[in-house]
Amino acid sequence: MLQFAKRLLHKGVKDTLVTTRSMSKTLHGSPRASIALERYSDSFDGGGMKAAASFEAYLDHFWKVGLDTLSELVERLISGGPLPSCVVYDSFLPRALEMAQKFGCLGAAFSTSS
Repeated sequence: MLQFAKRLLHKGVKDTLVTTRSMSKTLHGSPRASIALERYSDSFDGGGMKAAASFEAYLDHFWKVGLDTLSELVERLISGGPLPSCVVYDSFLPRALEMAQKFGCLGAAFSTSS
């Protein structure tokens, strides 16, 4: 997603990369200053999936808590600026489309797997 965000920026699109706090710690180097980076909590901020008892436990908790904190972040971003024209989301997170539609935005799935 970071590479895609960089490509969009190169094409003149203002973008914001949104990720969990734990995942943001794995980014090597920092994104370009022009790419806004926003983080939200999946309740495993210290270790991500590794901090959960199992992958299934992480996903179960993420679907209950992570989407709420992501929605709060999107609400804050929208209240502080213009409405995004499109939310591009990892296809792993299909509920992001529902959230985009809730705020009146278009949504587009982006497959990050090869």
